[in-house]
Amino acid sequence: MHHSLSHEAQEAIELVIEEASEVIKALTKIARFGFDASYPDGTANTVALEQELADFSLATDILVENTRVDRGNIRLAKIQKYARIVHHLHYVELPDDIDILYDTLEQVSDALPPGELKDRVINVLDKY
Repeated sequence: MHHSLSHEAQEAIELVIEEASEVIKALTKIARFGFDASYPDGTANTVALEQELADFSLATDILVENTRVDRGNIRLAKIQKYARIVHHLHYVELPDDIDILYDTLEQVSDALPPGELKDRVINVLDKY
């Protein structure tokens, strides 16, 4: 079966792919040379990564606005990912707000129907 995409969706998807590759490139430079090293033009690796992460964030916003991808579902998936990885991470610190959100989600998840839970979590996430 052939699935066609709208021109808007196709362009948004290609933008996310391009920006994801730029984030990977910036992270690879840091893995090889460190945060303090610089590109030949003098741009610090940290600055380059920050710019690429901003570009990627914008690209994902464009994707959400131009496709059926739902921002609320992305936010919920972020919390679910946290739940899956938190016990496996030994060195990195996760944002405090994610801890708070996950704890809140655990406390209310049994008491609320799924739709209402999603709405409440999205409302909490909108504050951050």
